Amino acid sequence: MSQQIIVYTDYVCPFCLLAEEAITQAIQGLDVEIRWRPFELRPAPVPSNVF
Repeated sequence: MSQQIIVYTDYVCPFCLLAEEAITQAIQGLDVEIRWRPFELRPAPVPSNVF
């Protein structure tokens, strides 16, 4: 029976992208299933041209 890990990540976050590779390497050779779920870190961003 495989273990399941649920990972919540922001698809546009560069740090979340780096974590994906680390998680993939960490579970290599193990009976683990990764379930990726979306989580927006900034669902309503402030425009950069507010001045």
